[in-house]
Amino acid sequence: METLKGLPLVENVAKAVPDAVTSYYQTTFATGTGEFGTFRIQAFLGTSAGIISKQTMLNVVAVINSMNVSALTSLYNTMLLTVQGTYGAAAGPVTIPSGPAAGVYATGDLAFTSGLIPAANTIISTLIATYPLQTNSLNRQFTNICNQYTYEYTNQVRAGVDFTELVSGSQNATFSFMSSLATIGQDSMRGGQANYINVVANPEIQSGQAVIGALREGRNILLMDKA
Repeated sequence: METLKGLPLVENVAKAVPDAVTSYYQTTFATGTGEFGTFRIQAFLGTSAGIISKQTMLNVVAVINSMNVSALTSLYNTMLLTVQGTYGAAAGPVTIPSGPAAGVYATGDLAFTSGLIPAANTIISTLIATYPLQTNSLNRQFTNICNQYTYEYTNQVRAGVDFTELVSGSQNATFSFMSSLATIGQDSMRGGQANYINVVANPEIQSGQAVIGALREGRNILLMDKA
């Protein structure tokens, strides 16, 4: 028999799992949004289901609609027409007939670097000065989206998910997904697999409705087993 003699840091602990150890695992690994820091599927693929981004973009639209951005919209229109070649080929010359960037430019690149982009920066600076509260709100909204992207990417890396290694059209993956739908349906907590699949499945087509039906079947099976 061997003991912990000579290992005082583990021999003399006051409890089976010291608070410092618990804290380490909580702050290092239990960083999900589920109970006790567990991970839900939205922590890895939430953006594709509109987590954070959907409501945030609605907020962005509402804020922009409360501002007078007609000058900037007009300039962006001019940019689009320039790219489309309306004012001349990219090789030049490019003639912008009106607006804050009006003029003749030797090339399309110069039309942007010397005219359109500086004009846009001037208009944006004016909007920032005119609408400070809206500007702060927009910055917060886009920061929220970026934070969600970063959070998901970090979790994907930690989970060993590498989308570059996925095989397009893999039948094994398809059949595995199909056979797992009933089990997925039973993970019905908020942010769980069923919630995610329900959001991304297209209820306007037969296959989408079949997926949603299979999820419901899984929950029915669970209820009948309990009966």
